[in-house]
Amino acid sequence: MSRKKNVFPYALLVVLLAVIFLVLGWPSVYARRCKTRIYADMNEALASVERANIQLLFAEQANGSVGYSVRASGVIFERENGICYALTACHAVREKSARIVVMTTGTPSYDAYRQAQGAAGHVSLQSYYESLPEAKIEYQSEQSDLAIVSFPCAEELDVAELAEERPQKGARIAVVGHPDGIDFFRSFGEITSSGELMFDAGDGRPPNQVWEHNAYESYGSSGGAVFSEQMRLLGINIGGGTDFLGRFRYGVMIPCDRIRTCIAEWRKQETRST
Repeated sequence: MSRKKNVFPYALLVVLLAVIFLVLGWPSVYARRCKTRIYADMNEALASVERANIQLLFAEQANGSVGYSVRASGVIFERENGICYALTACHAVREKSARIVVMTTGTPSYDAYRQAQGAAGHVSLQSYYESLPEAKIEYQSEQSDLAIVSFPCAEELDVAELAEERPQKGARIAVVGHPDGIDFFRSFGEITSSGELMFDAGDGRPPNQVWEHNAYESYGSSGGAVFSEQMRLLGINIGGGTDFLGRFRYGVMIPCDRIRTCIAEWRKQETRST
């Protein structure tokens, strides 16, 4: 009579492999899918607001010289008399005494700048960055984690229009920002929460009411625009969540109704100051 095989070790191995995949493999697959997802129609429509997005770089002293690093994203919501006004995240610019410069999608690269100078020799990066417009912090709201900056803009840049509708779970979105210093990176996803949730970044800033989404973001994305299918400004990114290995899990944004309140408070401040 044949002996029955003990299948328990094999079942245990299958379970163990499944657990390893769920813990180590699936989060990587999910994060990559969020980063590479593209909605073709929205990707094409982004051209209408592409030049409304900006990149904020901060001057930092190191070893006796000045270097510039990407610290935040932003989006222009108003342009008047050669001055652009842009929204960004308050925590990204709060208490920053360093010089903040602005790059747009139309900013020439270092090589293009060097060629424009007609220089056959060396042109320092320092002179390149000093040629960029400097941002002035106009208004900060720690309560909503939003800030407004201004900068001179001689070129024609796009202006993003605020959405009228509140976010809806399942609505498709497009996000533009600078995760990990990538220039004007586009990601796509959906609103994943059915209402506002409490978000605590754990870095000392006050907790905030936010909407969650699954469009990829990372360090440098804070202040970036979240656009609706109609290419209206639906929200401003202020952070997100990662797993224990630092892989993307979700993004969070301040919705358009609170953006509208922030802008109204800024206008009142401007009226009082004049």
